[in-house]
Amino acid sequence: MKRILSAIVIATVLFLDACVSGKTSGNGASSGDVHRPDRAMYSWDHDFIYPEKEELLEKVMELTDCNIIYQEFEPDADASDVTDFLKRRTERGQKVYYLCGNADWAVEDGAVSMIHEAERAAFYDEAAGEYGFAGIQYDVEPYCLLDFDDNAVEYMKKYVENSKLAYKAAHDLNLSVEICIPYWWESAYCFNDELEDLIANACDSVAVMNYYKEGTEAEHIEDEVSLCRKYGKRIVNITETIPPGLHALTESNTYYNDGLDAIETMWASLDEHFDYDGLGFAFHWLDVIIELLGLDN
Repeated sequence: MKRILSAIVIATVLFLDACVSGKTSGNGASSGDVHRPDRAMYSWDHDFIYPEKEELLEKVMELTDCNIIYQEFEPDADASDVTDFLKRRTERGQKVYYLCGNADWAVEDGAVSMIHEAERAAFYDEAAGEYGFAGIQYDVEPYCLLDFDDNAVEYMKKYVENSKLAYKAAHDLNLSVEICIPYWWESAYCFNDELEDLIANACDSVAVMNYYKEGTEAEHIEDEVSLCRKYGKRIVNITETIPPGLHALTESNTYYNDGLDAIETMWASLDEHFDYDGLGFAFHWLDVIIELLGLDN
């Protein structure tokens, strides 16, 4: 109960602040010179596109003040179900990104799967008409391949090449592209040039998995924010919330035990530190946020 009351207070304060400051709600836009960061929610559960989950999903989006959802869709999702979902989100002032990804796609010849997903997203987008996607997000993580460390340079080169091919294909289909990357490409592997190539030539925006609390999150994304300023791109700071122990995560990687208030404080510090209108934030991921809000009973 304390968690949900805390979240309600957070959302109320944010709403009142928006009203006083003249900020608009729901679309990340602003009135005058006031900046309101985009706030996104990751959803890997296919069931959340259906009306049976609508009340719960909307409650979470309201309490977390999110105006964007990254949603994965099952391979055989019916166009009418996807269209209905997009319509409901649009009517609530929210934007949807078609979320997809697999580590193997990083090294496929010709970016076949990435381009296929762009074509599939475009099919749904056309069916939805005015209620279409905000874009497609590629969560392709080559470092998850078992032999990545033995082939890091070769695989990274291929990943960048495929990302650029997918970017062109998606643009040809009138889709905006966001790529999801870790914060440590340059610090762990010295892929500075590759990181710049990705941001400059393979996306319209970048979402950074900033999953390490030691030091400060600001230090981790200094390079990424600098490159996004340089090329006029949006950047999203993703914060992990799943329990320690899952996917080899430790207390240093996730805010599960810190709670939502701690995330809000950290995000506010990042917003102040960078003072960049292109900076937004995202929760990873929906199912855990439901638990943290006390809505899982």
